[in-house]
Amino acid sequence: MIINREAVKEGYIELMSNMNAAYHLTIVFPANTPALECRKLLNMLIKNLNRKIYKKRYDQGKSCIQGVAVRERTPELSTDHFHMIIENSNSLPGYERFDALLKHQIQLLGGNSRYGTPKKNYIADYKLQNYYNSGDNKLEAYLTKNFNALGRPLDLIIDDIGIMGDSVMFGEPMLRVASRW
Repeated sequence: MIINREAVKEGYIELMSNMNAAYHLTIVFPANTPALECRKLLNMLIKNLNRKIYKKRYDQGKSCIQGVAVRERTPELSTDHFHMIIENSNSLPGYERFDALLKHQIQLLGGNSRYGTPKKNYIADYKLQNYYNSGDNKLEAYLTKNFNALGRPLDLIIDDIGIMGDSVMFGEPMLRVASRW
């Protein structure tokens, strides 16, 4: 079966633009952080935020951060970074509180160990923005730009898009979850 790349890309753009999004979050890692470690740190950040925001409701599996995460390679630094569109929910904190929670969690996952030895793998920085879409889907188009890389297999591009919840689930399993939206 031949899959139309443009149709798949448009499907992802539609999925993201139809979300009731609150924030656009970008997290970056220092040079030479392996892809697996980037994903581990991303998932640790999401789990820690879930615990701080939702507390018992998270532990009981009742509430968690929802949204979409996109992995973007940074070849000149031999590492990755992630863009996330975070779904708005009644329990999601306002911008200032969410930013404070992020800053604290990023410090915990940052490069300085409390014992004085620098950590090998860590989240170097983040940028939190209020989400907006003036109808042109610019952010969503940017996040799906890898679909335009014709030399890159479609399954690898799809593997770079994940659904947020308890952690971030990338690739094919994400498609099954996203189809319920």
